[in-house]
Amino acid sequence: MIRKLNCWEYMGCGREPGGRHAANKSICPAATDRSHDGTNEGVCGGRFCWAVAGTLCHNRVQGTYAGKQESCLDCEFYLQVRAEQGSANIRTKFLKFIHPFAASPILNQLEPVHIPRGTRFITQGTRTSTGYIIQQGACLELVENDHGLHPVGHRSEGDVVGMISLLTGEPMGFHVDAETDLEAWAIHKPDFDRIPEQDPDLYAFLTELVADRFDRSGPIAERRIGPYLITDIIGKGGYSIVYKAVHLDLETPVAVKMLRHHLSMNREFKDSFKNEARIIADLDHPHILKVYDITSRYKTVFIACEYLTGRSLEELIARQQRIPPDLARTCLDQLLSALAYAGKKGLVHRDINPANIMVSEDHQIKLIDFGLACPVGTDDFLMGGNLHYLAPEVFDGEPADFRSDLFSLGITAFHMVTGRLPWNSADSAELMKQIRYQPLPDPGEQVKHLPGSLRQFILKACGKDPDLRFQTPEEARQWLADAVDFGPAPVPRSGPVLLPGRYCCMSSGQHETRDALPGRYMDIAAATHIGHQRKTNQDRYLACLENQSDPKGHDFALLALADGLGGAIGGEIASSHVIKHLQGLALEKISSPLESLKRFYTKMDRDICDMAEKDPYLNGMGTTLVCAVVSDDTVFWAHSGDSRLYLLHGDHLTRITRDQTLAHFLVAEKEISLDQARGHYSRQVLEQYIGCGELAPQSGRFELASDDMILLMSDGCYRHVSTDTIFKTCRRAANPAGATASLVKQALAEDGTDNITLVALAMRTDS
Repeated sequence: MIRKLNCWEYMGCGREPGGRHAANKSICPAATDRSHDGTNEGVCGGRFCWAVAGTLCHNRVQGTYAGKQESCLDCEFYLQVRAEQGSANIRTKFLKFIHPFAASPILNQLEPVHIPRGTRFITQGTRTSTGYIIQQGACLELVENDHGLHPVGHRSEGDVVGMISLLTGEPMGFHVDAETDLEAWAIHKPDFDRIPEQDPDLYAFLTELVADRFDRSGPIAERRIGPYLITDIIGKGGYSIVYKAVHLDLETPVAVKMLRHHLSMNREFKDSFKNEARIIADLDHPHILKVYDITSRYKTVFIACEYLTGRSLEELIARQQRIPPDLARTCLDQLLSALAYAGKKGLVHRDINPANIMVSEDHQIKLIDFGLACPVGTDDFLMGGNLHYLAPEVFDGEPADFRSDLFSLGITAFHMVTGRLPWNSADSAELMKQIRYQPLPDPGEQVKHLPGSLRQFILKACGKDPDLRFQTPEEARQWLADAVDFGPAPVPRSGPVLLPGRYCCMSSGQHETRDALPGRYMDIAAATHIGHQRKTNQDRYLACLENQSDPKGHDFALLALADGLGGAIGGEIASSHVIKHLQGLALEKISSPLESLKRFYTKMDRDICDMAEKDPYLNGMGTTLVCAVVSDDTVFWAHSGDSRLYLLHGDHLTRITRDQTLAHFLVAEKEISLDQARGHYSRQVLEQYIGCGELAPQSGRFELASDDMILLMSDGCYRHVSTDTIFKTCRRAANPAGATASLVKQALAEDGTDNITLVALAMRTDS
């Protein structure tokens, strides 16, 4: 979801590809230039138009960057971007970590400097000994080659320039020119090198500084770690940031993990880690992530390992709610095999939990994150891992051994088969107390027909006394192998197993169709795709079907689609938050659906606003949300944003929701026509969304007849697939699964620049 305008949207020139003046006045180079893709949060070069040569502005062709710089710096669009950038990239702004009036030792080493506009204060190819923190003004980063100067970055208030070279000692990969008069603070290399020892709170700043180098578009040389080229970010955790990369010589994908500086600068941890790095890299087992290389750069540690597809066990549990016992046993057997192999090398894992277990499409397991691994018997001087899964003796600093890993595996097994954690508290001290002293809830009382041997395995593995647990992975594995009360081994499937009538929450590319119920029943399917260009999927959806056992015996369904906005991190957090909390509503017997939905929207709007207020990095976060509750023959719906709800009835496809965009408002006020709105920038400016702070959701109800279908659809689909095509596709499809899959393919073929998500429900009658 794009929330900040590109130049052609702001100026309304219509010279973007497909724009109203593109054919007769030609396309503006800023709208097609790809060298700045992602810079300043634009789709491509549009928000960087002043650095693109030959742009068409105010009905005249502009010259080179150097020739048009003077006029562009006074442009109203440039001034707006400057203002927006003052609050962007907050995670790499120095003043987030150190405030001018704070009693920080580093402030004593900062030297105020004035740099006049047009001055080149850093030169490409030189080794700089000074970095700069911009207090006021803006500067441009330019790569020089045989074809001239090519802007690759733009920095403004609060940003830092040149500090990566202070970290690495490498020559600068670009020039830096002052776009405006600059007021800055200079820091010299000897003082910069003392940052960690003088001010440990700045560890996080160093981590984000290095991460920013890989996150943003820039020269290839800026994104290399040895033979690996960083291409995308995969995820962030408390210990590390993980990137997707490619080996430049072998052209094979790899994952590269960067340890956060607060770990890598802990001398004890780093020494211990390096001592064991050779052993970890030597592990070669089908159920352990393969590590290829370990290297130190940027004052931290990088680990290159195999790139995995599939999903984490944590995601699988969230989507299925419970893992069938036979599949759980298969997972445990593979994990115990991996632990036994590592044990022969003298290692325990110390951080076994569902987030560190990857599951492929054919249910093959990979145990990841041996970054916390240590030799058997090592004192746990740095207690790590997910607190919910740690053994009680670990809290007391007891030496790590197999039994603590097996306790964590037992909690993981409990989570798999029950869908919940045995102990849960927001307070860490209270949680540790529960793990130490509260008995483990009996999983057999929570799961009907749980095999007795699996129940006993969990209870034995999770004993408070380490001496009463399984003593080795081999012993635990043999226990499961000897069990005779399991069903046949599970048959590999192409996706997660979902049972009729159970809750499902999905956000990857799978679709699920419900089995038919006697008489009249609901057939549900959903599909989502990241698209061709996005690095993350900010869409989240919910498809929940429960038999409410009401007097009429009818089912109850809750469908929802959320499309995050406000940047990749903020958008994902917002959409995930509302869908997660909607799960609780789904499991209730909603007596008055419209009132329940309205209250829910209001609460979520307040939640998202509070989250953004507490964390400046999430500034501007929000999400669209369209919900449909189907009970008996009635659909109750609520909506905010520009995701849509359609009704397919007979020969008609009707759009139920109204886009809450600036374009809709302008059309209603007769400021622009309906035809003008189709290409107008205001079409992508939301007036209402969850997180706007003054939410006024739409809502309503309508009846659903046999063979009717309802469709929830994100803008990544309906903007590029016509209403006529949607209608014909749904009518040709045998079921909602076929319709959603076909519409995703068509949206990808037509465009695919945005995330694409659909949820569908058809009312059927058994023949």
